[in-house]
Amino acid sequence: MLRELIEQEIDGKPLQQRLVSAILLGSNIAIPEGKDVGGKFKSIPVCRSADQIGCLIAYVSFRKGQPPPANSRFGRTPGPGQRVACTNPAALAGGSGALKP
Repeated sequence: MLRELIEQEIDGKPLQQRLVSAILLGSNIAIPEGKDVGGKFKSIPVCRSADQIGCLIAYVSFRKGQPPPANSRFGRTPGPGQRVACTNPAALAGGSGALKP
């Protein structure tokens, strides 16, 4: 529901200027391979730094040592040339990071 709301009411519209961040946990947001913007949202980039605003934080998680089954809907894209947006909120620039309470 949030994906559709953002896509229809915020993405590429004047209201996007007021967006602090879109946090869509557990949601597949398709973006083009090698890019941080495009795909489901045409003008909202994936967050890559703690001081970035107007961006997207999204990821899906699975237990360590138990990858998603082949028939899982999570972590999958609707087509070739795309990947699922995955941001670690503890290390937005990439790599690993520990979440601190």
